[in-house]
Formats: sequence, C-alpha cells, structure tokens
Amino acid sequence: MKYILLNICIILSVLTGSAAVDIPISFHNRTDINNLNCIEDGEVYIFTTTGADPYVSSDASTVSTTDHSILSFEYIAEEGIDAVQVFFSSPASEAFSTSVGSYAPTTTWKTANINLKNNLNWEAVATQKVFRIDLGNVSGKIIKIRNVVMKATLKTPITLNTSAIINLTASEAAGVYTLVTTGTNPYINANYVDITSAKQFILSFDYIADAGIDTFKFYFFANDDTLSEDKSAILSNVAVSASWKNIQINLKNSNGFWNKKAIQSN
Repeated sequence: MKYILLNICIILSVLTGSAAVDIPISFHNRTDINNLNCIEDGEVYIFTTTGADPYVSSDASTVSTTDHSILSFEYIAEEGIDAVQVFFSSPASEAFSTSVGSYAPTTTWKTANINLKNNLNWEAVATQKVFRIDLGNVSGKIIKIRNVVMKATLKTPITLNTSAIINLTASEAAGVYTLVTTGTNPYINANYVDITSAKQFILSFDYIADAGIDTFKFYFFANDDTLSEDKSAILSNVAVSASWKNIQINLKNSNGFWNKKAIQSN
C-alpha cells in the first residue's frame, strides 16, 4: 500500500491578450564565457566546449519571476550534454541555480524546458536579469542552441475523477488528491480538459509519496479515441518524498501523438 498526494496541472505559454509574453534571452555579447568557443549562424549559437567547466552568461534582460519561470531553448547535441545547470544570480551562486542532469544525444532539434521555480529562491526577488547556462563538464563537444526564451506561463488545472478508479482509494481536499493504492496496476481517470497542444505541452505535478512510485504513466487521448501505449508518457522510479516535490514532463518531446487530448494518470 502506498500513499500519494498530487496537485496536477498543464503549464501553457500564452502570447495574446494582456497576459505576459515570452522574453527572448540573448547570448550575443558573451561578456562572461568560460571553456567555450561560440560562432553565431543567424539565430543559432554554435558552442564548442574547450574545457571541463564550459558556461556562458546571457545579456541582461528584465524577467518577472511572477510571470515567467521556464527557461526554454532548442538544441542539437550529437554527443549529448552532460550535467546541465542554470544559474539565475550574478555573481553565480549554487543557492540560486537549478540542475537538470544530462540531455541525450540528438541530431535534430529538441526542446528543453527548465523550470527555475523548482528552486525556492526563484521568487526571492521580483526580477531576474542574467542567466548562466553550464553545458556539462567535457571538452570537445559541439552544441547548437537557438530560440532561448523565458516562457510566459499560466496554469490550466487538471481535475481527477475520484470515482473513476481501479485498485486505489481517492479523495480530494483543496485541490490536493490523496491516493492510496490497494492492488496492482492502480489508476485514476482525469476529467476531460480542452487543450491546445501547440501551447500546452508541459504536464506538471507536485507530489508527496511515502514509498515513492514505481511507474508513473500518463495516457492522453480524445474522448472518441482509444487508450493505447503509443499515446502515453512514462516516468519510472519516482523518488520517495516526504515534502512537496515538483515533476514536469514535456509531452511534445515524449510522444508524437500529443494533440488535443484528455489525460489519464496511471
């Protein structure tokens, strides 16, 4: 038996109306750069690592920590990127940084979305101006980056149907779902939500799990569609956590079937 608490939503970027808009982040001047060579090819930065501590800081910009929290960029890295870390203080401080691990090798453009709000210090000040990206710890790698922006974000809550369950009990209070597994293959259905896939593709949830979660799987499909494994995204071995911890899944990268879907949490 496992106890799990969830607070789940879809994060989306909005580019219309009076809401905040995406803020481009430039690395044109590169006044703070280390163990990196850089060539600009139009809108693409082509970095070559030359040592064990490659990093580059952005030009100054004004970013509201209330309206923006996700640093997004596209990248090509034929040998992958090791130990990616983003600093959002000047001078750089570990207390004001987010580590996201490594990115797998790719010869086509992939999107990285780094939620800086995972660090509780993100909202310690009203605005952030300079971002430093550390690109691993290996010399001789070529990494292409483009379309670096701080995404404007709103949240569309996803509600779970506490009556549509298998092998678990479920209850909800103040937006927090308490799930207790009672057998193998436990799952709960979400209520249908209208999603525009081009703008809404990051599935985010906070969780507490006293024994961790062996496999966390999300199925997404329209009301008239059928559930199948090729319309899902999977997280394995979600860590034990006694306090709230945030996880985000980029559904656009996870699965080519991502479209306007209903979402089932399994």
